[in-house]
Amino acid sequence: MAEIRDLQVLELDLANNFAIFCKKYNLRYFMIGGTLLGAVRHKGFIPWDDDMDFGMPRKDYEKMKKILLNNSYPGLNVQTYTVDSSYKYAFVKLVDNSIDVLIETGVEKQVVPAWIDIFPLDYVPDKPVVKKMHLLSLLWTRALISLNNIDRIDFTKKNRPFRERILMKIGKKVHFSKFLNLNKLYNRLNSKLMKFKESEGDYWLNIMGSYKEKEMFRREVFGKGKLYKFENTSFMGPEFGDEYLTELYGDYMTPPEDKNHHKSTII
Repeated sequence: MAEIRDLQVLELDLANNFAIFCKKYNLRYFMIGGTLLGAVRHKGFIPWDDDMDFGMPRKDYEKMKKILLNNSYPGLNVQTYTVDSSYKYAFVKLVDNSIDVLIETGVEKQVVPAWIDIFPLDYVPDKPVVKKMHLLSLLWTRALISLNNIDRIDFTKKNRPFRERILMKIGKKVHFSKFLNLNKLYNRLNSKLMKFKESEGDYWLNIMGSYKEKEMFRREVFGKGKLYKFENTSFMGPEFGDEYLTELYGDYMTPPEDKNHHKSTII
């Protein structure tokens, strides 16, 4: 089995193909989360990270899906729950089907293609009551999805909120998958996320990310985007990357003492 660096190289190829695809079809995209953090702090991958995350404004995200589902494109295959019942995520992954990766998190061990994650950035208006109620509704649906996917959750992850730890204990005892239809939950979540138009979006939100409602930023933070060096190439990221990373991570330039090593290896 190859080391994590080999997986990173494969993901970088996928990301390059994705960036070329977006340029061809005039689609907006941004590095987000740990990928942007890696670009700023390490000029590439965080050394112990095994994936790449990109966000696309919902309008561009839906166009990307439509193009890739209806046309072949060299080096990019799209995974989505709407066409693959075995796919267990509400967002899209772009994959290389020629490479198998073993993931050892949660209860299950999974063998999946090499991938990059593509998240929709959804629009939220700056009206306090509307924003609060919208977030609560999204978080409830997301919690139901997590309970249904309990075997895929990494129970070793530290610093989980108290409410999550309680829900996880309940989910281990009650098999919610017997009562809940996962695809219907995904459809419900996406329907709620698409409630507002881009013109109403004072904030852009990635509710499907690891940090949930914390991944909500004023759209001006993303702006028109700018290029950041990443390994031997460059990708688009938020125009105000420092503001994004500070809001999400705090002192982001200091690496954590407890590095969250993922358990993904090429097989």
